[in-house]
Amino acid sequence: MWKTPLVDGSGWKRRVEITAVEFLPPLPAGSPALVVSVLDRFWLARALQQAGYVTLAGDAAFGLKLPLAVSLPTFTRLGYLTMPLLARLPLAYLYPLGPHQEHPRPRFQHLYARARIIAGDWHFIRHNLPRRLDGQVFITSGTNPADRELLARCGASRLLTTTPTFQGISPAANVLEAVLVALGAREKEYLQLATKLNWLPRMLELGPAPADSHGR
Repeated sequence: MWKTPLVDGSGWKRRVEITAVEFLPPLPAGSPALVVSVLDRFWLARALQQAGYVTLAGDAAFGLKLPLAVSLPTFTRLGYLTMPLLARLPLAYLYPLGPHQEHPRPRFQHLYARARIIAGDWHFIRHNLPRRLDGQVFITSGTNPADRELLARCGASRLLTTTPTFQGISPAANVLEAVLVALGAREKEYLQLATKLNWLPRMLELGPAPADSHGR
């Protein structure tokens, strides 16, 4: 019996998601990019930094509830020192689970306000989403039409999906990696197969939406 491995999406993030940076609109050199959790999107954060964006890690703010974001090099150094302790914290403290994913609880809105690009896990982004944005570009996966309406209503300008959309839904990275593995691809072949299938990141314009409540 042929068995496929268990995957968590990290291979897709490492091989395919990073190409999303190539689809970004022209922005001023050194524009700030906030990655809400670098632990979850390290390869994307590194790709943004290598492309010339000032990349900030939001892990301390949105995971530990501390009012600060740090540079990617600083985050890397702090990670080596703190991960043995942080690994013992309950996941529910660090990440919104279950019904908490559906109910935004804006926190540290100044970090969203100063960024031109906001990237990372969609549940993390939505949980901390401010009521008003100022034309920011979002990079994420796992969204549906209602999520895009929410972003448009808040004032985001574009959504760069790191997975393809199927009937309006952009699946999470783990789903796409599972499909590629089921098709027989090894990780080093992910990008080649995703390109052949036209499953690369794509930019979606977010048209103006009527002012409304912050919820979905």
